[in-house]
Amino acid sequence: MGKNFLNIFKIHNERYEELIKQAEFDDEAVINAHTTLLVMDCQSFPELNCKSFLLDQYRGIIKTNKETRKLINQFVAQRPLSFWGMRIFSACTAHQGALSYVFGNTILIPLTGATQHSTHWLMLNKVKSSSFNHERRTMNVWFSTLEQKLLHVEIAVKKAVVHQHIVQAMKTHITQRRLLDALMRDFNVSEAAGQLQYLAEHFDEETDYVTLKNYTAAWKEEIVTATLKEILGAEVTPSLTQQYLRALRKKWERL
Repeated sequence: MGKNFLNIFKIHNERYEELIKQAEFDDEAVINAHTTLLVMDCQSFPELNCKSFLLDQYRGIIKTNKETRKLINQFVAQRPLSFWGMRIFSACTAHQGALSYVFGNTILIPLTGATQHSTHWLMLNKVKSSSFNHERRTMNVWFSTLEQKLLHVEIAVKKAVVHQHIVQAMKTHITQRRLLDALMRDFNVSEAAGQLQYLAEHFDEETDYVTLKNYTAAWKEEIVTATLKEILGAEVTPSLTQQYLRALRKKWERL
């Protein structure tokens, strides 16, 4: 193991170096919302022979030649809300700077100040506890393992940057909770009565289920179509709408 990497990342375990050397290599590795704890960018450390690695609650260390940026974009592409949605939440909270990914109880934060290039990411919702070491300029993170033991990881970070990401991620998380609470109040089934209750029960089975992902996709398509109509002053073909949507998705839905 190279000395430099040990100054960046360390698992407090006597078998640490052995764990790195014996790590599983998987070029099809993906971030798992339930088991991934950490994603590390390894491109500055050729001795690791990988572009990144994932620390997984079940599988341990997984090396891969996917860059962390690709791993993050692949993960978010499968989620109900894209980075386009994250940018909207950032606008709501007047946030400027690197984006975290927050949807429900899944909270992924970058550990550096920029995400245009590959960097380290922490699954904040999997953290049992954490602290900063001012002298070593590191962040100590403890995760729960399957054996109910604590896994202690130490990562070199800039406290101010990470603190800012945590604060913004939690603001987004709380904003999402409040939106959900408002929706639950407005759609309280127990308060539906009379004909509303009868009709809702009658049409429930024959109404197609629409996922949040499909809903947001349709919402974007309608917004783009309406905007183009206003700008061009004419009807817009579906192919033109899709052309602009592809360009917007490429720029806004990914890092």
